[in-house]
Amino acid sequence: MATPVTNVNPGPNIVTPVIQRGASVVSIPSPIGVVITANASGTARVPVNGVLPGDVVVISPSFAPATGLNLVSSWVDSANSVTIAYVNSTAGNLSPTSDTYHAYIVRGYPVVYDFGVTILNNSGNVAGSNP
Repeated sequence: MATPVTNVNPGPNIVTPVIQRGASVVSIPSPIGVVITANASGTARVPVNGVLPGDVVVISPSFAPATGLNLVSSWVDSANSVTIAYVNSTAGNLSPTSDTYHAYIVRGYPVVYDFGVTILNNSGNVAGSNP
């Protein structure tokens, strides 16, 4: 009886790939009434139906935010809710302006270990494998 061949991790620098399962772009309103204090950072929560913890969210405003107010990151904090982080680099308090944000949401497959083996996802696209 032949010994089955198994894939082994060829080294410590291999990154576990995550194959994209689905992605969408949705429009959400900017948070209104949130005040980011002078020379500080702050966050605002916005509802986004359908997001789940573990999803990757990238937020992009439709136009430039107020001078000195920078949108620095975003993440899913719970089901149907995204937190947006801002930094205010001015000497005065600032609020996000009324805008429509675009949220790019990506949901990956559960963890897939390929260790150099090319894996096909359900759409037939070849996932990038690690050298």
